[in-house]
Amino acid sequence: MGEEGETDAADGECGRDGSGSSGGKGGKKARLIWTPALHARFLAAVQQLGIANAVPKTILRMMGVGSMTRENVASHLQKYRLYLKR
Repeated sequence: MGEEGETDAADGECGRDGSGSSGGKGGKKARLIWTPALHARFLAAVQQLGIANAVPKTILRMMGVGSMTRENVASHLQKYRLYLKR
């Protein structure tokens, strides 16, 4: 059951919350859902770079997920760094 969702994320698809369009005037962008497969790709990229050298643009490039933005990765990296400090 969990494998099906992982293959979708591995193919470059991101989970998005809501069915609204992200394009258009003044609308909110759909919220990215960090699936376990996406988080695993994120962790692999961060571990390869090292936490001190991990920057969103490079992580995004290493993850190879086209529908994600640098801002999505930057936010997740910020939360991950706070998690590591605990």
